[in-house]
Amino acid sequence: TEHNPKPSFRKSFAEAKKGGHRKFTWDGKTYNTQTAAEKAKKSNAPHLVLRARKAAADVKKNPKSKSHKEIYQSYEKETKKRFGGASSKDIYKAAKPPM
Repeated sequence: TEHNPKPSFRKSFAEAKKGGHRKFTWDGKTYNTQTAAEKAKKSNAPHLVLRARKAAADVKKNPKSKSHKEIYQSYEKETKKRFGGASSKDIYKAAKPPM
């Protein structure tokens, strides 16, 4: 019997994206093919900063996760583009009311 290993998530995502599909199923779950960079570009300013901060927290929890780092970098790049080079951390601190 031939053993066909399951394709990786990245490979499945890439094939679905290349094929023009908006969704795909991997390991029994349905995912969309929107990249973090695409999501960041469509986010309004408050959501962009919050998503960047959440992504930063995810990286801190999972420092070896390549996908978490890529997601964070996508949101941070878009944040800096929109806010003249300011980081999401700086914007978040400035917007947070003092306690």
